[in-house]
Amino acid sequence: TAGFEPASFDLITYWDVIEHIPDGVAALAAARALLKPGGKLLIETQNVDSRAAKVLGKRWQHYKHAEHIYHYNARTIADLLGRAGFEILENKPWLGGKYVSMGFIAERAGRLHPAFSTLLKPLDLFRSKAVYVNLLDEMIIVARPRPNA
Repeated sequence: TAGFEPASFDLITYWDVIEHIPDGVAALAAARALLKPGGKLLIETQNVDSRAAKVLGKRWQHYKHAEHIYHYNARTIADLLGRAGFEILENKPWLGGKYVSMGFIAERAGRLHPAFSTLLKPLDLFRSKAVYVNLLDEMIIVARPRPNA
């Protein structure tokens, strides 16, 4: 709780965080203790059941094993939140997308097939240029503490 007073926040957000945490239940329970009555929790995380995850298989960008300890779908994130004393108000695909560098795109495409590394070599000239990408492979969840949890 990093020295914060209990019930001191209206909103706590986890943007691309929960999949990195070894004990998600403990982290979320600590967040629950920091929420004011009526407070909300917002989580954005990858969705292992997304079309992109299914099409790309083991090459899906979120299968970064050194970084992502867990991979969630609607059912598993609901289970995690339930065990931490939350109820989900909303869970939907995250339509926000992200800006990523051309270098990132070239590197990820090379993982799909080695030929892409050669084909996309001209992108090196624009390596640091950022472009908007949205694979619809992330979800955003809004939850609140369950009464009497």
